[in-house]
Amino acid sequence: MGCRGNPGGTIVVSKATINIMIVSDDHYYCRTIYRILVLKGVEVFLARKTSDGEFSVLSNDRDLILVDLCQDVERGLKVIANVRADESDVPILALLPVENVEARVTALELGADDCVPKQLDLRELLARMYAVVRRRRGHTRSLIEIGTVALDLLKREVTFGTKRTVLPQQEFALVRMLAEHPSRILSRDVLHDHLYRGEDDVSPTAVDVLIFYVRRKLGKDFIRNVRGRGWALSDVV
Repeated sequence: MGCRGNPGGTIVVSKATINIMIVSDDHYYCRTIYRILVLKGVEVFLARKTSDGEFSVLSNDRDLILVDLCQDVERGLKVIANVRADESDVPILALLPVENVEARVTALELGADDCVPKQLDLRELLARMYAVVRRRRGHTRSLIEIGTVALDLLKREVTFGTKRTVLPQQEFALVRMLAEHPSRILSRDVLHDHLYRGEDDVSPTAVDVLIFYVRRKLGKDFIRNVRGRGWALSDVV
């Protein structure tokens, strides 16, 4: 199972797929994303409502649950809480408005694995879904290895060839983002949204500054710049 990117940026899904459940009151969004995800090779189920208007979420046989908090935040948070109360460890990806920081924090505290804007580009949404599933399936591992790069998630330690260093939280988050999307070149906007989503007064060059500091510690070749497109880990894309 997996995703890979081609030079044009299109995500191609291998024959081995994942199955997800979508929990949303937005019927238009459900129909639209259902058609698109099925074409991408994802098996999609839509959660049904019970007689009392609540969603019935059967999570045992799902690889991922996509919960939409945009229409009804409280109901979406209740779904996340109920799934975790049932001691299910199925990965949960929450969709929510960019500006709702409180809902994002609450969703994560209740057990969501990641939160993304509902308006997210479909290619990145699909990549996030696969990344969440990969992390959960390998939840006993604390190491990400890609080529000559290794990340220790517990220590925030990065190894590149013969160089090894522990990075501050934000620098490590940048490197981890690149490592979890090894087949993509990530633009400044994508990295900025991931690292500083919901924060005000962040410099538009904040990502460039992080990359400068990481390169200073691990070498200028550690992160490769593709002019006009963005960045990727060296020798990965």
